Amino acid sequence: MNANPKLLISLIAVLASLSSSTQAQPHVIDLPSTTTECIHHGSYVTYTKSRITKISAGFPTKSNLTNRRNAVYVTIGNRSVALNNNYNLDSTIGAGILSLLQVAMFINKDVILFDHEEPFCDDFDEIEVLSSNRISLPTLMSGNN
Repeated sequence: MNANPKLLISLIAVLASLSSSTQAQPHVIDLPSTTTECIHHGSYVTYTKSRITKISAGFPTKSNLTNRRNAVYVTIGNRSVALNNNYNLDSTIGAGILSLLQVAMFINKDVILFDHEEPFCDDFDEIEVLSSNRISLPTLMSGNN
């Protein structure tokens, strides 16, 4: 499947143009990039803000048969985290989350992963892409980032 270059550039431009969030991120702490922890917020948890270093899709070694070879795993910091089974490659939502993960990795943005379902810290079901390490689209396209 060939990616539509215009669509990819549009996605990159949208993410690059995001302004810094004015909403505080309580309980989320910056740790060295080699450490990723779960931070509890009562009814959900977040994984420490970090950059994506690896995305695995299909039938990664850690996936189980319930994923039916549609698993998505993301490595942030020192931790590999699975996308919730309900949002794998065979779902529209899963495909959308995978696209956002790929763009965030491609433009080197920090992400926060959320897990809203117990047991906590076993997977994620939401991603937030942060603009704190903002770069401009011309800088991105020139390769000088």
